[in-house]
Amino acid sequence: MSPLDRAWYDRIAALLAGDNEASYRAALRAAEVAPRSGTVMALANAALDTNRPGVAVAALEGGGIERLGLERHHGWFLLTAGYHMLGEYRRELETAVRAIRAGVRRMPS
Repeated sequence: MSPLDRAWYDRIAALLAGDNEASYRAALRAAEVAPRSGTVMALANAALDTNRPGVAVAALEGGGIERLGLERHHGWFLLTAGYHMLGEYRRELETAVRAIRAGVRRMPS
């Protein structure tokens, strides 16, 4: 199994076991192996699930949400949630405006 596949497998296994910390560690490994991919979303999700909003914000701001395709809708949501959890409400609002300017109107169904 490749390092990315192993990290992804470990993340899913941890999620199914309800182990958010192990899920975060696996997502971090995946993002280290493939930093310019959808692993950024997994890392942001896991970071927010383990009360690490700064990690989520750094991953999403550094990873280029615009490159994520359809996942970018969820990426904008995670980014605003990260700023909210950090108490950076002005940045949260600015990010929401950026998302709207990027074409996000609402979450796709």
